[in-house]
Amino acid sequence: MAVWIEPVTLDGEHVVLEPLTADHAEALADATADGELWKLWYTFVPSPDRVTAYIETALEGRARHGDLPFAVRHRESGRVIGSTRFFRADPDNRRLELGHTWYARRFQRSAVNSECKLLLLGHAFERLEAIAVELRTHWHNHASRNAIARLGAKQDGVLRHHTLSADGIYRDTVVFSILSQEWPAVRQNLNLRLDHYMNYFAHLTLARPTVPSKVGNLLGDFMRGVREPDLPEAVRLGLHNHRLVDRFTDHHPLVIESRALFSPQRRRFAGVALDVLFDHFLIRHWSRFHDTPLDQAIDKDYRLLRDGAALMPAPMRATTGRIVEHDWFGHYAELENVGRALDRIAARVRFANRFDGAIEDIERHHDRLEAVFLALYPALREHVDEQALEAPPADDGGVTAG
Repeated sequence: MAVWIEPVTLDGEHVVLEPLTADHAEALADATADGELWKLWYTFVPSPDRVTAYIETALEGRARHGDLPFAVRHRESGRVIGSTRFFRADPDNRRLELGHTWYARRFQRSAVNSECKLLLLGHAFERLEAIAVELRTHWHNHASRNAIARLGAKQDGVLRHHTLSADGIYRDTVVFSILSQEWPAVRQNLNLRLDHYMNYFAHLTLARPTVPSKVGNLLGDFMRGVREPDLPEAVRLGLHNHRLVDRFTDHHPLVIESRALFSPQRRRFAGVALDVLFDHFLIRHWSRFHDTPLDQAIDKDYRLLRDGAALMPAPMRATTGRIVEHDWFGHYAELENVGRALDRIAARVRFANRFDGAIEDIERHHDRLEAVFLALYPALREHVDEQALEAPPADDGGVTAG
């Protein structure tokens, strides 16, 4: 039988999907124990003592049917946190199924599933040139059904009494699919769910017009695993400028007062909300503070970020790639998009919270918050100029925009 789906490793910002092997058994046993996932009666997650047999069955599917099972590795921690696979491949009709997906409980409701689906569906439609990808789940697995629907998949129907479970209960299976012509919209939806926008535009605006400065002024939000002494001097100075901006903003009396305007349930989230909102106000009031047309300034920043990719750690490179590809700064002129971004950020916070709906607090105090920005931003620009942590463009050896 000709093999349609060759083994491949899929790399993302948050996860790496690597072909499943017997060597993953111990790590997968630890992952399934996190939340005792096998006790959910409507799933097929193995118990720790059944993981070896689970892997053997998956690899047998590879050998006999051309399936491709993956281990899901969390990039930041290096841990294997779950599994997923391509199976029921039909190369003649260019269809396949995506499923057998599960993650350790602590990684559920995070960016993991969205990025896994982005990587897998992207491979299916863009590399394998599939015309349809099918996803199935148990009728009673409402969380899975809702998650699949949120992808943009369409429900094809329900297979009643489809399979007999180990406990003797017949399973009704809900069938969804995504067609190749639907993939661009699904991909855009997944990318939007992965975006974790902060006050990037303000940091870029307060940087020097060079590649190292722009990189350094964003790097403060991506320093995990980066050794500051190893950075080029111009990038390091940009990083120092980033921290200067954050210190000035975080400790300014107007900002402290503004945080108190948020409802008690969202007050811990107020700093993040204000960062995003202030970028919105900067875009809306750009011509009040800057002579260069906004679209030209944004295009220049995008060009410098593309040119600086080699200076960035991998997570930053992935994020800035999405900034440019999806024109984040252009979208943040609309307050509605600020609300959507804040809800996406809130959903990725790793502890239980009630931060969603922050746009309600913003709309309630919009005029006051706008006045705070209009007073704060000129003071911030003056402070950055006075401190002059970065050398002028002509002296810093950086690459300027062409």
